Amino acid sequence: MNNKYIQGKSPKAVRLAARTTKTWREYWNCITVLMDLSSWDFGPGNFSLGKEKWLGIGCLSSILVPSEDSITLGNTVATNFNLSYLTEESQSDLQEAHHLLHEDLNEDSRRWPFDPSGTFTIKSFRKIHINDNPNSLLEKFWKPFIPTKVSIFVWKLFKKALTVDTTIMSCHIPLVSKCSYCSNPNTETINHRFFYGDLATHVWHHFMAVTTPFGLGLEHHILFYLLG
Repeated sequence: MNNKYIQGKSPKAVRLAARTTKTWREYWNCITVLMDLSSWDFGPGNFSLGKEKWLGIGCLSSILVPSEDSITLGNTVATNFNLSYLTEESQSDLQEAHHLLHEDLNEDSRRWPFDPSGTFTIKSFRKIHINDNPNSLLEKFWKPFIPTKVSIFVWKLFKKALTVDTTIMSCHIPLVSKCSYCSNPNTETINHRFFYGDLATHVWHHFMAVTTPFGLGLEHHILFYLLG
């Protein structure tokens, strides 16, 4: 990965090619999240002054240090933070921060705040990714005990990828839409077909009568069922 993509540059500055596979893109996302959220236990400071969170409160590249500057923290310390783009006040503040945070270490080590050990793990990354992911609801339907065809169907449902009339019409194929499951036919959309049509409403109410509280509207019943 280092030889193919990074080539001495900061991973944040690298742009993946359009043909890059999904697996590599997920790996890359993992690396960039690690860099954004981790901090450092440092001694020599052999990492970027501006692109790493050595202060623990964010990167300096968006505030003080030009993004194209690749100078390391260690090299900056050797010059007493005497950089042309830093004011005397900034130099003094960074010197003080370095003095407080610097440790007597032979090597720098990245610290991951979402695991007690401070070491990055896929399990901890997955946990914060799911918590921040608006599609985390789909995780409930992607379990070993759920048939794969059911999981795929639910995924298509939430991604609006099922072949109802409006989906076909969105591909510039003209047709007259009519839901064949309703006594008073309406336009066949995904929401109508699976949530609000005559047949869908009957099915939802049948199963939710014993699984969710009474006296709620259909929308609330569906949320209770999906999130429960």
